[in-house]
Amino acid sequence: MHNLVFLINTFNTDYYRTKAFNLYDSIKHALAQELRYTCVIVEGGSKINNSTVLQQDCYYLQIVENLSDHNIYVGFRRYLEDQYKSSTFVILHDTCVISQNFADSMKKIAGIELKSDIPWIFAHSFGLYNMGICRYEFVIERATEFQKIDILEKTDGVLLEQGKPLFVNEIMIKGLISYSRYTLAKMVHTVGSHESYGDGIHNVDTFAINGISQNGNVRWMAYIAAFGVYKFIGSHINYQVPIWSDAEFHPKTEDDLFAIDDFANANKISFIPLLEFHE
Repeated sequence: MHNLVFLINTFNTDYYRTKAFNLYDSIKHALAQELRYTCVIVEGGSKINNSTVLQQDCYYLQIVENLSDHNIYVGFRRYLEDQYKSSTFVILHDTCVISQNFADSMKKIAGIELKSDIPWIFAHSFGLYNMGICRYEFVIERATEFQKIDILEKTDGVLLEQGKPLFVNEIMIKGLISYSRYTLAKMVHTVGSHESYGDGIHNVDTFAINGISQNGNVRWMAYIAAFGVYKFIGSHINYQVPIWSDAEFHPKTEDDLFAIDDFANANKISFIPLLEFHE
């Protein structure tokens, strides 16, 4: 079982900072003594560069750069490089809320042996939200791509999340999809003959078609089964409903994925399922 390092990305506002610390408290409560883990909260857009040890199992890192979802890489390299080299890194956002399945999901992840030729594995079926797992080497590599960038605009961050490469200060930044086409998610989860469909409801990704409003700000909820977390997102689209012609039609090999890629590009389809990761 590998030690887990939770990299929690956040931004320098009271709202997001509070969300990040609430997430840390939830992780601490859910995992207790069941797994070896460390939480690293990285706050972008701070007034100063600073590193604080909050608890034995938690760092609070502040960087002056504002890099959207990618503060975590730069912050970790700046303050914790050469540490946790054999750990598995779990990338989370401050707006995540853990579910009752979080601990079980993390136990599975702690047992995964990551392959050197697959530097990154997405958590979501479609590779959304820049969330996934990786090795130490990838965290350091990703940080070097942002080392000469001070600000990544939110609109650019969204394009990067969708896999579109960007040029910032004449530096090309690639989306995470350029590193991996694999996901921890299973397109079809199988339950036992003595179980019910209800036994599988926490093992499939979902997207709520209803929003949740707070102070006039509406967020839409996605459940990411591989992590056992809920992700709340802002969107100009009021609902998303995936439509399938055949429940079994999803890519199982790289050739399948390339064929669907061609179809998606020709028909302007944004999201396609990725390949299931197998050890």
